Amino acid sequence: MRRNQALQILDALAAATKVPTVLFMVNSAGGSAAYEEALGAERVMLGFPYPSGERDGPVMRMVPVNDKKVWKIAVGEADGRVTERTCPVAEVLRSMRGYKVEIRRDMDAWLKNHVALLMTALAPAIYAANIDVGRLARTRDLLVLSVRGIRGARGVHRIATGSVSDQHAGMSMVMVGVAGVGFSSLNLVPVLFLATVQLQASVTLMSGQMSAHE
Repeated sequence: MRRNQALQILDALAAATKVPTVLFMVNSAGGSAAYEEALGAERVMLGFPYPSGERDGPVMRMVPVNDKKVWKIAVGEADGRVTERTCPVAEVLRSMRGYKVEIRRDMDAWLKNHVALLMTALAPAIYAANIDVGRLARTRDLLVLSVRGIRGARGVHRIATGSVSDQHAGMSMVMVGVAGVGFSSLNLVPVLFLATVQLQASVTLMSGQMSAHE
């Protein structure tokens, strides 16, 4: 479920007072404030939705489980604590075939780092390579731009929030400047957007150059 879809059902979730915990499995840097405002912080958990699928009316259809490739689902409390409910929720998820579960104390930072990794770097580079990962792997300039995008977004995230999830700490860093922006007053989402636009402009130019030589 996309974040905008989750926001549309917050009133219904808030009214379901007999449901003590709602785990929002999202791919978003937006944080938990909207969920907590609607439901109360004591009912909100965060996670990342490794299982993929599509929405078919009121039904969510998930891709088949691959027992040979077990996915690890990251979940945690928005404030980083491990509470009485954290482990029971993780156990429910572990009961699903084909999945492991990791309880994280930095789930909010983990989600922001994942968006920084994907939206400012990997996704634009893959599209510039015409959604051909083999072509991306053979195109050094795209790989360089992608790495710079990752480094820039993570550097901005570190300055804006004071934290970087260790889940993505293996990425090498080179700062990409965002000219004219005062870091002391940054809001993370607009800054990630600026970094994305900057990299997308570069990979779009690169894609055009590649096409012209093919």
